Amino acid sequence: MKKLIVIADWAKDPVYLQSLRTIVEGFIENPQRIRLESVPVTSSSRHAAFVLQHISQQEEELGVPLETIILQDISITHDFDSLYVLRLKSGLMILSTNIEYSLSMVKQNVDVIQQYSNIEQKQFTSPLALLGRAASLFLDYKEDDLELDEAHTGLIQEVQNHFVGHIDSFGNIITTLTHEDLRGKYSFSDEVTFHIGSTKTISAQYLKEYRESESPILIESLFGLPHSRYLMVVGDFIHKIHPGDTLSIDT
Repeated sequence: MKKLIVIADWAKDPVYLQSLRTIVEGFIENPQRIRLESVPVTSSSRHAAFVLQHISQQEEELGVPLETIILQDISITHDFDSLYVLRLKSGLMILSTNIEYSLSMVKQNVDVIQQYSNIEQKQFTSPLALLGRAASLFLDYKEDDLELDEAHTGLIQEVQNHFVGHIDSFGNIITTLTHEDLRGKYSFSDEVTFHIGSTKTISAQYLKEYRESESPILIESLFGLPHSRYLMVVGDFIHKIHPGDTLSIDT
């Protein structure tokens, strides 16, 4: 059974999600042989990039990558004129509108990248119809029907700075910082000062492992495999910080 995972800023909306499900099931030969799952993200391309990396690596390590397709899109607040098809080195397939930095964190794992261009000239009633039709062809092993053009990973923008990768349901910040970024600058038990966005500042105690604290602490991520190498700030920041916000530390 093939699995379609939707990572999108519209994935939290049941109407959009059901519309995609209807489109895919209408095109695919055997709807009973697929499973559709969804992971909502914000409209930040950095957040979409972080979640895509996490989900794709988890599928590669713990799932069945050759039977998994990820559809990534944040086009509700952005325009797009091409659909990009990526095959990672594990065989996992990603269909993406490649908006801003949304593919930046899987760039190093791309084996093949192709492009479906001139979308405005195609006969699709909506962007969802295009995405659903493309996904259904891959689920049915009929991707050759898309007439894809060769592309290059140079089309994928790279993020230069650290940022807030994700904020979990408890308000904890998962950053793109690692222990290597702090090596030689901080030792365990030191206070680390974060500047987030252009206005927010947070100080957290850098710890080797988790312990209860009334003030923010910085530890190796509890986000789970395979993102344990990233550092997270434990504390209730859910209403103060946004996924995708840029992040820097005092050195």
